[in-house]
Amino acid sequence: MEFLLEVWRIDNTCLFKLSWGKGHGLDARISFPSSLPKHYQDWAEAYHTYYAKGLHRGRVTVVGKVAATPINWETRLNFTQSQLINALRDWLRGRELFEIRQVLSEAAQGNGPINLLIQCQDDPKLPEADFSLAKLPWECLGQELGDRTPIHVLRTTHQRPFVVKRSRRSKLRILAIFGDDTGLSFKAEREAIEKKLKPIAYVQFAGHNISPKMPEANLKAQIKQAIEDPLGWDILFFAGHSDDGLGGEVMLSPGYSALIDEFEEALKVARDRGLQFALFNSCRGCAIAEKLIGYGLSHVVVMREKVVNEVAQVFFQEFADRLANLEDVQTAALGAVKDLAIRSQAHYQYPSAYLVPSVYAYSGVQPLKPPPLNWRVMLARLRPSRREAIVLVTLAFMSCQTAIQYPLIDGRQLVQVMLRDLRGSQIVKPPILLVKLDEASLNAAKIRDKDPIDRGYMASLINQASRLQAPVIGVDYVFKDNDRPKQAELSQALREATAKSRVVMAVGSEWGTTYKDVMDPKLRIDGDMDLNLLSNLNQRYPVFLARTIGDLQYSPLKGTLPFPQQVLCQWKLSASGRCRLPAIAYQHPITALSVWIGQQWLHPWIDYSSRREAAYETITSQQFLERSEPITQAVLLVPGEDFDKFTMPKVLVFQREEMTGKLPYMAGGEIHAYQLYNLIQRRLIVPIPDLWMIGLVGIFSKLLLNWLYDLPRDKSISKRGWAMLLGGVPAIAYLLSFLTYSLVGVMLPLVFPTLVYFSYLLPYKVQRRWKRSMK
Repeated sequence: MEFLLEVWRIDNTCLFKLSWGKGHGLDARISFPSSLPKHYQDWAEAYHTYYAKGLHRGRVTVVGKVAATPINWETRLNFTQSQLINALRDWLRGRELFEIRQVLSEAAQGNGPINLLIQCQDDPKLPEADFSLAKLPWECLGQELGDRTPIHVLRTTHQRPFVVKRSRRSKLRILAIFGDDTGLSFKAEREAIEKKLKPIAYVQFAGHNISPKMPEANLKAQIKQAIEDPLGWDILFFAGHSDDGLGGEVMLSPGYSALIDEFEEALKVARDRGLQFALFNSCRGCAIAEKLIGYGLSHVVVMREKVVNEVAQVFFQEFADRLANLEDVQTAALGAVKDLAIRSQAHYQYPSAYLVPSVYAYSGVQPLKPPPLNWRVMLARLRPSRREAIVLVTLAFMSCQTAIQYPLIDGRQLVQVMLRDLRGSQIVKPPILLVKLDEASLNAAKIRDKDPIDRGYMASLINQASRLQAPVIGVDYVFKDNDRPKQAELSQALREATAKSRVVMAVGSEWGTTYKDVMDPKLRIDGDMDLNLLSNLNQRYPVFLARTIGDLQYSPLKGTLPFPQQVLCQWKLSASGRCRLPAIAYQHPITALSVWIGQQWLHPWIDYSSRREAAYETITSQQFLERSEPITQAVLLVPGEDFDKFTMPKVLVFQREEMTGKLPYMAGGEIHAYQLYNLIQRRLIVPIPDLWMIGLVGIFSKLLLNWLYDLPRDKSISKRGWAMLLGGVPAIAYLLSFLTYSLVGVMLPLVFPTLVYFSYLLPYKVQRRWKRSMK
């Protein structure tokens, strides 16, 4: 709850007006006690004399010699303080103010703190030049009335409040200005800032102590420029000498001062950019506070009287400690005042010092509070702006389009091959012998039945593989009809082959099962030769839909595995009697879910970046029949490009242009060969979904952008820093992507994450440059 108490002094009478809520108010008229100015002057004399031995933060003056006196000024100060407070309380307890006190007292019985804003105005005709109502310790009124609920006594002015601009910063931004330090020490303030405030705030230092050799005229310009920082400030802190004279004066360096009015425009610019609070840890700052409140700052803390250096340091240290504990600035300042009162009354330290600080505020404005370090604030900071959200949604939608994804993966593998060629690679004997039944070989053998293939010709190839002691024979053909000529010859060849090697029969899923009379089911091993996981998607790039996992309706251990998996399994059985396929050959639940919604997330892809010479050796069926040396490789009998062709990936086109010129198509059996080679080498590629990386890069870019917005001016990004952000960070990400592809077979997407990254940083860079050009 909030109350506004306005006090006008007219001649020897004071008018009180208490207002609260919507239209509620009370008026009272009471005589002004003539003894009150005398009590104040006695206390001020005792206060200044007691602290005369200390170093004040007021205007530096030449002090003459003072004659020794037997007066105990500490006792005198405590006595005059008691007289002043008692006189003020007796006056405010007058019967004329009973209703006002009653309203405040009843409000203090409720729950929650109460703010009592006091506005004082003196009669300009009165002769007391050294006294004004504003200098009275009105804060004592809160201690008197606040029995259950504390009453926070604040000071205000008559100016209309401004709309306070709230920032979305993750940390406070504090500008600390250090002025003339003649006879003073700012070490305690610096330590408090470094140890307590820097963990919760970005702090920039300015002033005489920062650039001691700077000319005086440049010093004022430098402070103005710091106040007008485009990123804005939340808190302004000043330490040094100051005075109420001339409407508020601060000492910037020895012998060089400036009026607070000279910084009016800079402070208004800072207000528009988020400045809400100022603390002037210097002497006699009432005029300064009234000016700053008039400029639109919501809260200002000043010292109404001279303050000794040690007291100023203690006050700021307590304030910084409370602010570091995430108290709002008003609570932190009042808590620092309370700490001075405890030191004075309980520990006999710094007598009367707690009567000097005052908090000025606007009515109805919530005090600035450091952002709490919790997950809600962090999530709020990560929330994209409208422009960023449009970019993210657009790129996320595009990343889910398979017609866009396949060319990107095609190009990605092409880049990987180019990088591989730069470092070179050693070619070893390929583990696979790919036998193509091309049209030239069939014509040379005078084979008429080419589709479906002549079964006698197939029988001769199987017999040849058996004679050459091939450990595994893979047949990438579908034998649908059982009434073909030379069926008995093919069956006999298959029975004989099983005695020497294991034969993998390829069964297309659309054809059903192999007919029993082709081969005994007890001897054959069925393998699914279908290359298209989802036949209705992306026929333009069918080669990238090559299957690397089992059918959804079958268990990998019991049902029909894809053709290459069966070849590998039988190869392992022939070598060690045990078959353990790589874990990547089996289907993952995430893969099944992604296939169900029409995506290829975490679906293993064939790695075409390996050289063909390392993966498999290609010969024609005619060359195979002429071969005589034994074979240790897996033999795959597949149709040639004339009968079974698929779009060739760019990566293979690039590799083969160097040897045979551009080949736009490839045989389906080559896809099986690459997949089998990947399984042998455990090199199937798992692409990380673009949608996931768009989200991760979006979060990273937002964190980086928040850091840039919160960065102090003296730590702004240099040209070299921008080169690192715009060039170095993407380069590191690209290098990481290439390394993960080469070392662990994980493909990190590049195009869409890069677009997200630059869509965040480039607008900030352009905006920053535009603001500088407008200065």
